[in-house]
Amino acid sequence: MYKKLLSLTIQLLAIFFLLKYFIIDNTSEKKFILFEAPQLVYLIFFLIFIKLAVGYMFFIILNTISNKKNDFADVSSIFLFGGMINQLLPGAGHAYKYYKLKSSSKILLSQFLVSQTIFTLNSLFTLIFMAFLTGIILVAKFNFNYLILIFFCVVVALFFFYKKYKNFFKKKLLNKKKLEDILNQLKNIKDIIKTKYLKFIYIHFGFIFIVVLECLGFFIALKLFGAEITITKASYIYVIAALTKTVILINYFGVFELILLSISTIIIPGVEDILIFGISFTAINTLALIFAAIAVTSMKFIKKK
Repeated sequence: MYKKLLSLTIQLLAIFFLLKYFIIDNTSEKKFILFEAPQLVYLIFFLIFIKLAVGYMFFIILNTISNKKNDFADVSSIFLFGGMINQLLPGAGHAYKYYKLKSSSKILLSQFLVSQTIFTLNSLFTLIFMAFLTGIILVAKFNFNYLILIFFCVVVALFFFYKKYKNFFKKKLLNKKKLEDILNQLKNIKDIIKTKYLKFIYIHFGFIFIVVLECLGFFIALKLFGAEITITKASYIYVIAALTKTVILINYFGVFELILLSISTIIIPGVEDILIFGISFTAINTLALIFAAIAVTSMKFIKKK
């Protein structure tokens, strides 16, 4: 109930600010400035590459945990389409990924849960690390407001993450009749992780590389939008916004944009129409996700032929 109310409130706020920017503030000449940029096609290709890299990371994790040689095109296409479904129906994409992977690659529930958890934790810890890194750089140049903002976001992140996964294990996992089988499977997975811990360290460095690329993509988009901003500030804004969105586990329309608006008001108060930029960037990012999913699906059909 609380989550639904929060989601509804955020979406209503997003609609209100959209009406304010587009109608009351009369910003019609700035609506599509990002879409009109001649270099936009290069940005889209860059974002497609990032999506494929993210899909590859999940593929590597799943292969390691399941101890199987799964097909990259199959796993990545399922992962990317699951991401698209999550944007429409938050949470439904995970169910889609599990049942598709179970059908195509005989992936067990325990293997999927551990793989998804490792993926999520790597993303979370990488975002926290990058938040501290970019925040410390900004603190060195400016003041401690940034450090306070980082600390607040990390505390909120850990609270929501703990609350979500505590409820998950209580309601979803512990009530299952096949708990004993799942525990036995988890013991086997634990042995795999122990023997291949170095691989997981390399995987984490891969996540750091991907987040750096995402920050760069966000910075390029801001520059195309006409914002005067340094890559450090752009990276900090993106990381904090992505971190907050990740841990509150609400993926409805307007969440990222409102978080972005709140943070940008503090970090770059001189940049106007940041909400419009956020909506434009989300649209382009979603377009890149669709193209990436189509690309790997095409690879599957080419392999079959």
